[in-house]
Amino acid sequence: MEGNVIRGANHWPGQPAGYVHDVEVDMFEADYFTKPTAYGVGLHDWYGIPHVTCTAGLCGVGMLNPSGERDPPLGTDFRQYHTYGFLWIPATATTSGSMSAYFDGQLIGHTRTWTQYTNQPPTPVGQPWLFGRMDQQHIFFILGTGQGQPFTVKSVNVWQKNALSNMTN
Repeated sequence: MEGNVIRGANHWPGQPAGYVHDVEVDMFEADYFTKPTAYGVGLHDWYGIPHVTCTAGLCGVGMLNPSGERDPPLGTDFRQYHTYGFLWIPATATTSGSMSAYFDGQLIGHTRTWTQYTNQPPTPVGQPWLFGRMDQQHIFFILGTGQGQPFTVKSVNVWQKNALSNMTN
């Protein structure tokens, strides 16, 4: 939500005006054209002054090794509904944060971890706190698909440990 709904809330402390830092969370992104049942679960750490720090827009670091690609079990019947899960555990001063994906209740793929991000200076490239900025932000859902690529969502359920970090009016 920071930077999208709350203007300026994505500013990277200690950096010049306009220097932002966000993490994009893709809980389910079906864009593997050569593998129609595979999907992506990924994180992207975006930073910089748009079109200044990096000419293409923002600088970014994505999940590379291992990648965010997830392959459901062979023989899965995709005419049936399935559960796609995402578990995010924020880092603390003493424990790593993590992101894990689940398919029908089973861990699928690898778990990505990071250390606590405490507004360290740029860049996130190669840092143990890469993606840790998400622990200071709020996530919103976008449910959509490409033209001519219909999909059906039966329900969306969200759980959280407590309301301590909720946004209020």
